[in-house]
Amino acid sequence: MNRQPSDKEVRSALESMILSASGWRKVFAPGGDHDSSKEPDTADQLLAVGMGMVWGQWLERRLGKRDSVVLVATDTRPTGPNIAELMVCGLKYSGCQVRYIGIAAAPEAMARTGNDNEIDAFAYISASHNPLGHNGVKFGLGGGVIAGTDAKDLIAKYHALIEEPGAADRLNVLRESQVPAIPDPEEKRQSLVAYEKFLNHIAGGPGDDSSRSETLSALQRSLRSRPVTIIADLNGSARCLSSDRPYLERLGAKLLTFNDTAGEIAHVVVRAQEERAARLVEQIEVEDVGLAETHPVLGVEFLGYRCNDACPIRFVDDLDRKLLVGAEVAEELFEQISSEFAEADDRCSPDSLAIGAVEVAIDDAPGGDVVGVEEAYPQRSG
Repeated sequence: MNRQPSDKEVRSALESMILSASGWRKVFAPGGDHDSSKEPDTADQLLAVGMGMVWGQWLERRLGKRDSVVLVATDTRPTGPNIAELMVCGLKYSGCQVRYIGIAAAPEAMARTGNDNEIDAFAYISASHNPLGHNGVKFGLGGGVIAGTDAKDLIAKYHALIEEPGAADRLNVLRESQVPAIPDPEEKRQSLVAYEKFLNHIAGGPGDDSSRSETLSALQRSLRSRPVTIIADLNGSARCLSSDRPYLERLGAKLLTFNDTAGEIAHVVVRAQEERAARLVEQIEVEDVGLAETHPVLGVEFLGYRCNDACPIRFVDDLDRKLLVGAEVAEELFEQISSEFAEADDRCSPDSLAIGAVEVAIDDAPGGDVVGVEEAYPQRSG
């Protein structure tokens, strides 16, 4: 059994934790930034129990009930399952009911919580674009993370909980009661259904369900007339178990993925700013020789890093299957692809179609900066 840390040691572990509205995070892996260990040090485990406990207590005060239903999910970082189990201990102690779906992309948890009246809140365990040894949690109500005064209040109450005399003893009692958290496949299925409904709202654009259905039908006709293939490096992320492939293929796009086994991180994860100067992008070999003749391939470098000269976009067309281009021509390619969509069907807006494709493609996998279209193409915002 691990030695129980003192109050002072737990407070010291808290000092290195970043607490902000966008999420709480720190290096949970004992070996540092790039460590693949599955179990944090004991002091950090107590911090995880406390995160679950304070979220449950905060929800009781905010929602006026003790039995709030909280959806819990993780990305594919090795420490995720252990942190999830510890947070579940804290949540249950606070009276919450927990729906645990295991590995899921963040939008799955948000879409499910935002569209299921039986679920009050979510806790998504991830450290976004930070290295593999980091982890943390995003807290949310409805379909989005809490912000502003809510976020500040939760942070203040977490500090109070951890800094209270005797906190280490109380948290350790819960840690020692930890039991394996088993993902519920039915809850995961329902989360995927909710996410696909959300994707329909994004790809179908503004309007009611009927209008979106017409837009999606137009998109399917366009893709039959002018097929497109997306090449994606998933790097073992939660996207490996998400709805992207079936959704895109139902629309008529082709998705080619590699490094697509969840949890098998194929290359070192580093912060985007550290990576830009040194990172080289591998050429993608298209095994299907006939593919490029029928499917123009838009291959976006898929770890979520912002496009620049050090991190180029890969584009394969029917003349050169391995054309590597930098960010300076990304806009030209964007225009080319979106114009082809628009020519195929006059209902298809170049902006909405191409932006929709880019938004579906960009992932918040471990190591990726979450990049919106507004950031990639600022002149298109709005």
